[in-house]
Amino acid sequence: MVNVVPQGIPIALPLHIIVHDKDSCVVAEFHPDGMRIVDNPVQVATNSPYLDWHLTNVSELPEFLARESRTH
Repeated sequence: MVNVVPQGIPIALPLHIIVHDKDSCVVAEFHPDGMRIVDNPVQVATNSPYLDWHLTNVSELPEFLARESRTH
């Protein structure tokens, strides 16, 4: 596992590397079992947790916003 521990921060931070070309994007993520290259359809950089968590939450956003608008 690759972790970066910046000076003054007492916890290890997971390292994500984003790679773009003209038409696509991938993220190299360092999991406990090794590096994974993950397709990044939204072409954004994320912090911890891993990209799949962020994609799940983004996909749920329209439903969440619809629920919120009904309650206000």
